[in-house]
Amino acid sequence: MKLAVIILLASCNYNNLVTENKQFDPNIIIHLNPHWIAFYQNRIENYSSDKFVFDSTWTVRAWLNGNVLADSEPGFDHNFSPYLIYSKDKSQYLDLDSYQYVFDQDSTGHLILMGTEPDQEVNWVNRKTGEVKRIAFTGPGSTYEDARWINNEEVILFGKANNRVFIEVIILPMKKSILYVYPDSLQRNDNYLQKVRLKGIKFEEL
Repeated sequence: MKLAVIILLASCNYNNLVTENKQFDPNIIIHLNPHWIAFYQNRIENYSSDKFVFDSTWTVRAWLNGNVLADSEPGFDHNFSPYLIYSKDKSQYLDLDSYQYVFDQDSTGHLILMGTEPDQEVNWVNRKTGEVKRIAFTGPGSTYEDARWINNEEVILFGKANNRVFIEVIILPMKKSILYVYPDSLQRNDNYLQKVRLKGIKFEEL
């Protein structure tokens, strides 16, 4: 069964992530995001990275404009800056959070992160041009939890949907997505976002 997620990608070469027979190389994912792998190793029985299976691939004609501000624009909330996922040369970044959340203060003056949208938008920002493009979107029940840059043209999104985890390769120039799904369900449905990537932030959900 296909995961109920929407994601947008692009391609030039796959840097050994995808071979001609569409097999995923788990060693690359482990190298790029060992924290995500370690988190779910303890929450899936008999976890093994080589069990990820190809699910689907698709392309889009054009990226939609994103619905968030670039970090160079007036009004951008720089409380999000530590959680943007930058390319190695810092010329680009991915924003997984500012569409869905806003920062506020609690009664004691401490920052809290408040959910404002049930949906999630992943935005790709080119800091040289200021362009903001939506490369992935998903609704309730699915979450993009983390991301990594392979190089300046390819990214990997790490997520969870329907009580299973998935990874999505996005090849930006080709607007192509490749989705891989772990076949076994989670034994414990913990929140990676709150426990790992945004650890230490107080959340106030919708």
